Amino acid sequence: TLKINNSIVENCAYSVASKTTSVLYNLGSVVLNNVVMRDNHSLHKDNVTTEGGIIFSKGNLEIVNSIFEYNRNTTVSQHTSKVGGGVICMYGNGLTTEITLKVTNSIFNNNYAHYTTNENYGGRGGAIYANTNTNVLIYNCEFNNNYSNQGGGALGLYNCVNVEIKDCIFENNYTNASADSCYGTAVDIQTATSAKVDNCYFYRNGISGSGRGSLSIREVKNITLTNTEFDYNLAYASGASFYILNSTTANSEATLDNVYVHNNYQTLNDYSGTIAYLNLNATGKATVTNSRFSGNTNRHNIAYNSMFYFIAGELTLDNLDFKNNVNRG
Repeated sequence: TLKINNSIVENCAYSVASKTTSVLYNLGSVVLNNVVMRDNHSLHKDNVTTEGGIIFSKGNLEIVNSIFEYNRNTTVSQHTSKVGGGVICMYGNGLTTEITLKVTNSIFNNNYAHYTTNENYGGRGGAIYANTNTNVLIYNCEFNNNYSNQGGGALGLYNCVNVEIKDCIFENNYTNASADSCYGTAVDIQTATSAKVDNCYFYRNGISGSGRGSLSIREVKNITLTNTEFDYNLAYASGASFYILNSTTANSEATLDNVYVHNNYQTLNDYSGTIAYLNLNATGKATVTNSRFSGNTNRHNIAYNSMFYFIAGELTLDNLDFKNNVNRG
């Protein structure tokens, strides 16, 4: 295990054609404690074949009491959606064992993952990107003003095993691709065994861009969203607060309890669940309890669709409060 303590990494750049590029490259196990990484740049040229990140990891990575700000991961040529992570890229593809990212008591400000040629390629996970065979554990962290031009303004987590996000704040994160193709202005989780989000606060995400859901969770077997508040978030399509969709995942379960959705708004067009969207297929089971939805607004006329869209094979709604929600179209 490599342990890095009480250190600063600043104004470093790495640029190589057709290669994985990073400032720190991990194939084993790394622990960062009280580390500041500031104003570093990972630049991809020509048909990049693997992921990016200031920190690229195919091994276990633990981060404690650290700060990451003004780091950027960019690419200048078109190559599918393979560039991710303004700060961290966890990439477990090809591994026979699972790897784990654990981040505690850390701050991520003004980082971005961006594709300069075509906004619909690359640029996922403005702060953190994870893909394949990865467990992601994030506790008591702040994510502010992070940006991606595809999905996951702060976190883009794909094909992971288990995801747990607890006691975190997401503020002013955004994406900038088209409304229909972009998910998670703050957090995008797609395809995992389980996703748990507890005691988190989502504030003003999506204000400068587009997307579905400040929190987007798609095709995840077991979903838990508890004790979490969504305030003043913007969507151009569905789910200004949360967007949960399991269209192909069989026998999935979603539990939402003590969720507060206040003063969020949607601006673009006729979509179902413009403020809150929960859609499991006919085999899915969903429970929404002890939750409040107030002061939310549609700025576009809704011809026939809903602000709140909850559907599942078995759906339980209990002790919900809807107040002062308005369609201003």
